[in-house]
Amino acid sequence: MSVYAVSDLHGYLNLYKQIKNFLKPEDIVYFLGDACDRGPDGYRIMKEMLEMPNVIYLMGNHEDMFVKSAKAIREWMRENVLSVEEVKLLDIFEVCHGDDCYLHLNNGGINTINAWIQDNMPIGIIEKIANLDYWYENGKYDMCHAGCFTEI
Repeated sequence: MSVYAVSDLHGYLNLYKQIKNFLKPEDIVYFLGDACDRGPDGYRIMKEMLEMPNVIYLMGNHEDMFVKSAKAIREWMRENVLSVEEVKLLDIFEVCHGDDCYLHLNNGGINTINAWIQDNMPIGIIEKIANLDYWYENGKYDMCHAGCFTEI
């Protein structure tokens, strides 16, 4: 068994697949955040990593922005009494309102949010991502999105 720390895939599926193919089933991966945004496949990568038993997935700033955007879009949808199917027909800039959404979209979140909308806007993934830990301590290492460090 080997232990790895990885971060900042930013939606690049080929990079994610290379890492995944390198790993053995018994290996442990600390994913230090930012699976999504910028690249085209961040939503898919987030969903897959959430289901992998050998991945300890930590919150990054892009996951945080995704959660805030998704919650804002769902709230806007409720306020405007729109169905998921109606939202799917709209441009992302018509449904994404407020500072949190604009920050996310301007930091590469368009593909991630659009993929979530096309996946019928599941609340479950928002809850799973929102409940990710910001850091992890295993007795030897402390890990967070900013990196991995050990006591001297």
